[in-house]
Amino acid sequence: MTANDPHIEAEPLLLEIARSLEEFSRIEWDIATLFCQLTGIQEQLGHITIASVVSFEARLAICTNLIADCGPVDLKTAWPALCNDLIKALKKRNQLAHFNIVRRSTPDRRIVAVPYFSLGRVSITGTAKKGMTELTLADVKKRRLHFRELRQCLTWASIQLIPLEEPPAESRALVPNLVRIALEKASQKHGEHQPPRQSSEA
Repeated sequence: MTANDPHIEAEPLLLEIARSLEEFSRIEWDIATLFCQLTGIQEQLGHITIASVVSFEARLAICTNLIADCGPVDLKTAWPALCNDLIKALKKRNQLAHFNIVRRSTPDRRIVAVPYFSLGRVSITGTAKKGMTELTLADVKKRRLHFRELRQCLTWASIQLIPLEEPPAESRALVPNLVRIALEKASQKHGEHQPPRQSSEA
């Protein structure tokens, strides 16, 4: 292979894709852990049970129903937004799992990952670019960091299920940004539906 071989040029991109997929696999592990905490089932049995559910969305639906039934208030409030973000992340993960390495035809001749790329699709669209997503190294890294942020949210969700007589004072500082935003939006929405207060003046 020469120095200009696309396989060599693609190595950093391929490594970042592998790291991103590994990060998402940890998300799946964290969801199984959350299921164990919600049900109180022994951890190994819980992981076996949730692994028997092939669909990622179905696993989330199970957790959603359990949280709605027995979850603490903050978790119930933040979960819908978090669940929606996880479903969106799955689509981004699937793009990383099904791609081809393509060299751009632009002057920079940059190597990119094109999800669901095939010669058949190129023939149908008439071009390799029309309607196709191109992922650079920076794009994939951004996805990996987002997956990591979602993992932090799932860790927060699990912590909410640990019984604590006196939650630490700094616990609010440990709330991930995505969770904080979800809680703030829910609070604002709740405030919009509050009836106006009656004046106490005669």
